Amino acid sequence: MGDSRIFGLCKMIGEEVAQKFVTDIAQKSPNAKRSDMQVLHYNNGGKFVLHHDGFDRILTVICYLNGIGQTWLPLVDVKQRLKQKQGQKDLLSLDEAIQEVNENGMLPGRDGVVLSGSKTISPSSIGNHYSDNDSNNGNRKDENNPHVISVRPGDAVAFYSYADGDKSGQKDFRSIHAGLPVEHAGDEGKWLATCWFHAPSLVTR
Repeated sequence: MGDSRIFGLCKMIGEEVAQKFVTDIAQKSPNAKRSDMQVLHYNNGGKFVLHHDGFDRILTVICYLNGIGQTWLPLVDVKQRLKQKQGQKDLLSLDEAIQEVNENGMLPGRDGVVLSGSKTISPSSIGNHYSDNDSNNGNRKDENNPHVISVRPGDAVAFYSYADGDKSGQKDFRSIHAGLPVEHAGDEGKWLATCWFHAPSLVTR
């Protein structure tokens, strides 16, 4: 497939994503734009530590091109997704969000949600945000485990990085996420495509 056809395909996908997940108000807001789709490759051991997309990127879309790798959203509530849980404190910064993960000893496969395209989530370390000492580290990919969602080649996930309602425009740090270390991927590695939608006039940086 030539470069022009790939560019056209990526543009079409990006436009469809915007239509499905971004309101007309956001699309027509001053300086709103959709970023070009980026293709990323991670070799074995490749990872991305916990982070928040922010920077006026209201919507993130991650496409799993070959179905390999895991993305962990530790603060997503399994039953309510990103809805505020009763009694949950507001997270005002990335540091506070990461502290929440660390102080509660949160782990992929046990807390939050892991989008997993491989057979296991091993006890590899992602900085201070993953513990090697949990006794249940083994195989966490279980059809009965609500904290693990299996992804196949071509699947995608979309999530917002800013709140709505009475907190509209403020960063929602419950959307922090990490790319867990790639393992058992052979020479193929992990292939992703990412796309963001920006609406700088609607958010508080």
